[in-house]
Amino acid sequence: MLRPGLVLLLVLLLSPVARADEFMTRTRWVMGTYLRIHLPADRADLDTLFRSCFDMAQQWDNQLSPWQDTAPLTRLSHAAGRWIALPADVMAYLERAKGDARRSGGLFDITLTWEGSAAMELDPERGRARVPRDLGPLDPGGDGKGVALDAMAEILRGAKVTQGLIDFGGSSYLALGSGPEGRGWPVALTGAGGQWLGTLRLRDTALSVSSTVQRRRQEDGTVQEKFHLINLTTGEPVRARRAAVVLAASATEAEVASTVAAITGEVDLEGFPAVSVGIFDEANPTPATRGRFTLFFEPLE
Repeated sequence: MLRPGLVLLLVLLLSPVARADEFMTRTRWVMGTYLRIHLPADRADLDTLFRSCFDMAQQWDNQLSPWQDTAPLTRLSHAAGRWIALPADVMAYLERAKGDARRSGGLFDITLTWEGSAAMELDPERGRARVPRDLGPLDPGGDGKGVALDAMAEILRGAKVTQGLIDFGGSSYLALGSGPEGRGWPVALTGAGGQWLGTLRLRDTALSVSSTVQRRRQEDGTVQEKFHLINLTTGEPVRARRAAVVLAASATEAEVASTVAAITGEVDLEGFPAVSVGIFDEANPTPATRGRFTLFFEPLE
């Protein structure tokens, strides 16, 4: 799911011998968007860390992508009505996705239908699943990025990386440590209409932004807007112009919660008590926030 961009400007110092406060950045195209990783440049295993993270993201794309016919999730959709054997990590993902659908009140559902996940059958003991014949294609949306981010974070923490930032498509982030200056990794937020809202500084947290408005720049330079976020309880697009920003310990948690918050416009999310939420609604100049949500009005130059 495409959402408004977040702009991140980092000063990366380059010298023949890397210092402890220097960072190396590498970028790949995964899940239909860019994946940009910033890691300490003085690590002897830097190449291995980058490769492991990019490979992990690609692995999850291969597992969950609705655009790949060989992806397990796609095979499950195409075999509607029949039991399909699935890898253990995909089975675990589906179990969690069913739980997310329940606690979100059906607002987040990878079946893209109201309570569609409730009809999805899982058989963990045999490692198989089945979806009803009348169910459409399964689509994890931004949830796929969250799963990949958490998996990459596990790799980095296992290698005792204490500082780093992963930027997945400009709307999903995972921060380790407090950044080059020790003040937090700076991320500039933009609203549903592309306007600058302020700067968040991330410390050991995940960030997800969901917007009700999808903005695409056309070849002639104009920007086309579309209300793309669907309220599954009504089947209608959410027509309020708003962006929801969520901080959470888990990137997957942040992705699901930000979708729910963008749809409802509420900061008190009953099924997600551990997240911090900011709602930026163009109809209300004062943002609604909950939890450890501090916005700094300092442009990133």
